[in-house]
Amino acid sequence: MIDPGPVIDAVVTGLAAALSPLPVGDLRAPAGSPKLYLVVEYPPSPPGDGDLANPEAHLMLRIRLRAVAIDTDPAVARSASTDVRHRAATWLMDRTAPIEGDGWRVSGRSRGESMVDAEGVTVNALAAFELWVVPASSAP
Repeated sequence: MIDPGPVIDAVVTGLAAALSPLPVGDLRAPAGSPKLYLVVEYPPSPPGDGDLANPEAHLMLRIRLRAVAIDTDPAVARSASTDVRHRAATWLMDRTAPIEGDGWRVSGRSRGESMVDAEGVTVNALAAFELWVVPASSAP
């Protein structure tokens, strides 16, 4: 079975490089209380998650990108958070930029729902994705 940990690490690292100098957190907000940041969230993956024909060889990984902006002007916060969400989604969905690691690669990507949640001075722009992860030796 493909371990989801290294896949998530590769996504977080790739997003951090693509969005630099914007802070990117793994499940939690980055340290230092930034006013604009991205968090990569994911549910626990159960054993055998993935291809029903061969659950040991594939992984369907669900992740959510949460772009957070804090500003006293809600319009500024909304604009900033949706811009970060868009830039992060663009990187994640770019099939010319491989996401791969030792013994695995992402061979498919799909986007699910997205939304904006505003409360006071904080705006969260969210987008959900599924990554289809296969052994590195699999044909494209």
